[in-house]
Amino acid sequence: MEQINAEGTAVDSTPTAVRNAFVANKMCPSADQIRGLRFQLKRASALVVPTDFAVVQSNEVAASVFQSLSSLSTQTAFTVYYAHKSEPEASMATLCHLARIGRLKSTADEYSLERLYHGRGGTPYPFPERRGDAADPLGVDSPPSYDEIGLSPPPPAESSKRARGSESPTPSAAKKPKPSGAARMNQFEQQLAAMGARIASLEQARGASAPAAAAPTVESLRADLEALVAERCDAGVRRLRAELVEEMERRVEERVDELADERIDARLEELKDELAGEVDERVDDRLLDLKCDAQEFVREQFEDVEAQLKSKIAQAQVTIEFADEL
Repeated sequence: MEQINAEGTAVDSTPTAVRNAFVANKMCPSADQIRGLRFQLKRASALVVPTDFAVVQSNEVAASVFQSLSSLSTQTAFTVYYAHKSEPEASMATLCHLARIGRLKSTADEYSLERLYHGRGGTPYPFPERRGDAADPLGVDSPPSYDEIGLSPPPPAESSKRARGSESPTPSAAKKPKPSGAARMNQFEQQLAAMGARIASLEQARGASAPAAAAPTVESLRADLEALVAERCDAGVRRLRAELVEEMERRVEERVDELADERIDARLEELKDELAGEVDERVDDRLLDLKCDAQEFVREQFEDVEAQLKSKIAQAQVTIEFADEL
């Protein structure tokens, strides 16, 4: 992983669509503030699907999402763009440095697939072209635990805060919302900035007292502090990544449900229009038939009455009587 355009100049390689999207959505005032993180993976990513997932039994929307994710998982090189104002350059440079020296590692709990998909559990999808890695579905070795790494104890201030947090929470604390990913990232950046300031002050103090003799001590102190920063960075990145993955899964599920509902509503409207047109047409045809039958019936009845009147008139006898005059 490396940072693109760390000097703050314009990124000529940024796609035009990305520039237009950032500026149009007011994520940054100009394309000069667009930064990117370029990722180069050693192997293709594993695509973890629900344990009961089957492509054949999936609907059209789920199959389309699966096809897109399958295509994405085969990519070993990609770039993530972000606005310069959203993430400080120092924290991004630190992440890139830790990635290059191999200090960004995963923990064993991140491979607990049974907690995925709201407890349904997940499993790596068996792609036919990747069956050579069947012995290790995730394609990586299991990372060591915190005990094996041997983390240094946290600072006293943070330790006291955690001790107070372990006590029985008050009603107001129990209702406190969970911090968002952006808030936790800001806290992490503040910790990194404090660490950097501490390193700079220690180097200045050592350099002022004994420049020549203190050089090895400063280097060892820098290495220790870099290791501490790397460990804290690992924990912060893991938490942030878990939150982002959970948020992405939730949004994908919601979008899938929305698309399914929209397709059902659209189909129902089409069926409603079709049925209404067919019913109107049949009613019109039936009314026309009834009108013709009624006219035919009335005409026949009039013909019968006319024939009866003619017959009676033809058989009638007329008698004229004259009264005698007195």
